[in-house]
Amino acid sequence: MSALKRLASDTVVYGISSVVARLIGYLLVPYFTHIFLPEQYGLISLVFVALGIFNVFFTIGFESAFLKLASSEEAKNRKRVYSTLVVSLLGYTLFLGSLLWFSKSFWSYLAGIDDLGNAVILAMISILVADSLAVIGFASLRLQHRAVTFASLKLGQVALNAGLTVLLIEKYDLGIEGVFFANVVASVSAAFLVNILQYKQLTFVFDKEILKKALSFGLPFIPAGLAHLINESFDRYFLLQMDSSRIYELYGQNWTADDVIGIYSACYKLAVFALLLVQMFRMAWQPFFLEQSKKKDSPEVFAKVFTLFNALLLAAWLVVGLFAKEIAAITIPFTEVTLIGKQYWAGLFVVPYLLAAYVFQGWYVVFTSSIFIGGKTKSLAKVTAIGALITLIGNAFFTSHYGMQAAAVVTVLSYFVMSILLWAAGRKDYPIPYSFKTATLAFMVALGAFVCYNYGLFGVNDAFIGKLTLLLVALLGIAAISFMGFRSLGKAEVLKNSAIG
Repeated sequence: MSALKRLASDTVVYGISSVVARLIGYLLVPYFTHIFLPEQYGLISLVFVALGIFNVFFTIGFESAFLKLASSEEAKNRKRVYSTLVVSLLGYTLFLGSLLWFSKSFWSYLAGIDDLGNAVILAMISILVADSLAVIGFASLRLQHRAVTFASLKLGQVALNAGLTVLLIEKYDLGIEGVFFANVVASVSAAFLVNILQYKQLTFVFDKEILKKALSFGLPFIPAGLAHLINESFDRYFLLQMDSSRIYELYGQNWTADDVIGIYSACYKLAVFALLLVQMFRMAWQPFFLEQSKKKDSPEVFAKVFTLFNALLLAAWLVVGLFAKEIAAITIPFTEVTLIGKQYWAGLFVVPYLLAAYVFQGWYVVFTSSIFIGGKTKSLAKVTAIGALITLIGNAFFTSHYGMQAAAVVTVLSYFVMSILLWAAGRKDYPIPYSFKTATLAFMVALGAFVCYNYGLFGVNDAFIGKLTLLLVALLGIAAISFMGFRSLGKAEVLKNSAIG
């Protein structure tokens, strides 16, 4: 239980910082959705999609490679690992950044952002270089269990970004350009500070063997990362293909495809509450399972973690999904600005689907433990490639015709398949006794709550008190099922130890 307490403690620290950081960043959503038209917000969304894609190529899986190599018993000298990867990334990112600059007209056209000027393109490249040079430093803080320092830096980066964004738009009237110029300053500042904090680790040693191991472990994260981004964001490009007549049939509005992307992207932000759980858990989870894997009882501990984490994800799904309208309508103190602009509320119906997708993404994150411990990252690439294929095919066939709902449903299907395939791939090398019966029953309780709400069963309607009652009943059911599943894992462990004795 002490191991679970430490995981919980680190997760809470990462969680508090992530919540506050997201809250600060999220304040930009109502700001953007009130000062930018949906078409403009759609363009900003496409730029961040492009940044996410290029970031995969810039970091080449070295964050995960560092955690694996530096936590291994073979890596006696973490400084050697740290220095080799930092020096390698420095040369590589500068080369790749230069290559992007000279080919900017080509890739910006493919990304659908060719209307942006050279200043924004340069800002994008600067963000990519800075974030890449910070990634090993932040990974080192996680491995050192310096969660508070990690959290403080991340919070500072987000706060600086948000403050500068508003300043550049309001005082200097920079518009979209201000969004990305602020990001540059925040990313460069974070990269500088984290490397200063880790300067004792940096000896400028370069070890070819360490680099080979890092590339062998990390390179499969490129296709895996690309596939993840396809699942997360490529639906926007398929929404871009919708024609105006079909948009009017579905939504009764004279929207353009860019409007649909902007509305979908804004409503997607409400799913951030489930994403927060996944991200803060992942930060603590990777160093935890790499260290815990050396102990005999680690499979049972990992199984318990899955049961508890699944219950938390389902709770987030229920709370945000049932009260999406109320959350979107929250007014920022001392203003009349709602959390999401009213012109975007027409897309709120997709929020429960996207939250369900993050439940399965949470499963996926838990199941990566077997892949990391076994060192079989190639399986990760294969699984995510299948998920990306589902996303591409599903969106190609359905999204242009059925719009936002189809895009959201395809995302759920993709993450579900990926999580199951990753579990199947990992159990061969490092089997873990997950209680899928418990997870499935708890999931069905949450799903049943949404069915009751959507179809008005048992007198449940859109009234606040009715939804609150439904929420409480569902949460009690999930808690009871998860508690019994957790206890059964503990009993299985006791029986196993007794048999060995």
